[in-house]
Amino acid sequence: KFTSCFVLLYFTLFSYAQIEVNSDATADQLIETLVGAGVEISNVNINCPDVSYGTFSGTSNMGIDNGIILTSGDAKLAQGPNNEEGAYLNNFSWVEDDDLQALIPDYDIMDACIVEFDFVPQGDSLSFQYVFGSEEYPEFLEGDFNDVFGFFVSGPGINGEFSKGAKNIAVVPGTNLPVSIQT
Repeated sequence: KFTSCFVLLYFTLFSYAQIEVNSDATADQLIETLVGAGVEISNVNINCPDVSYGTFSGTSNMGIDNGIILTSGDAKLAQGPNNEEGAYLNNFSWVEDDDLQALIPDYDIMDACIVEFDFVPQGDSLSFQYVFGSEEYPEFLEGDFNDVFGFFVSGPGINGEFSKGAKNIAVVPGTNLPVSIQT
């Protein structure tokens, strides 16, 4: 089986967490951290500034003690404390993506951080954990901005409405609503 995975992310991380962010990880190291053992990866592509992604580890209030971090700004700001409004650094990537735009059609996509890769699992199942956070919550709730997270998976047996037949698996539990500061 060959499956493609598209992780599209548009947000700035939030809150105070006892984590360390390593922004020196290569694209392959980043995805190896995400998928772990038993998964063959290839065709890794990251479309955002180097400062906007990395790996993290440590005790956190996110429920995940290590993984990757993708932001619309400086990933190191997630180390906290972030206790002031507007404590962010735009990455000014101006990346556009039709699938991500489809999740929030009433908003413009800006400062996205997109990771795409192909993977082949050695087993018959695969799971991912993610936490979505936004420095813009709650200031822009019901406002002019909407940070959103998309986790698009495509491949054999997947028939979604996004590019390459992908399905967005980042939805509010029990709904089809995309994960965003508005939902």
